[in-house]
Amino acid sequence: MIIECVRCKRPIESPDHTNADYVIAPDTIVNEVRDCLFVLKDNVETKEKKAKGQEVADSEYDTEMVESLDGVEAIPDFVKCVPREALVKVQKTGIVCPECYRDTDFVIWGVHKKNISPV
Repeated sequence: MIIECVRCKRPIESPDHTNADYVIAPDTIVNEVRDCLFVLKDNVETKEKKAKGQEVADSEYDTEMVESLDGVEAIPDFVKCVPREALVKVQKTGIVCPECYRDTDFVIWGVHKKNISPV
């Protein structure tokens, strides 16, 4: 199988620990649209509308993205939690040729993998 280096696009024939590095690196972070959880929170305007008995649309609330539903009720001015799509940074991995290896790469396996001997 031929895989391209994620940096220089050079083809690497059957990448393995002798001819490539499989890395996690700052330049392998990408932006992706994902379903996320958002807490809707009251603000001055929504509190005033509620006090007057008026309807408040979800778009009028302040929002805060959360990782899970755990403890969301404790967030100040919590109204409810809703799912929405959002652009988020996602750490990816990549195959790089030995020439494109960088000191900032975290090597999972490959030419530059440091063997850690047991103590």
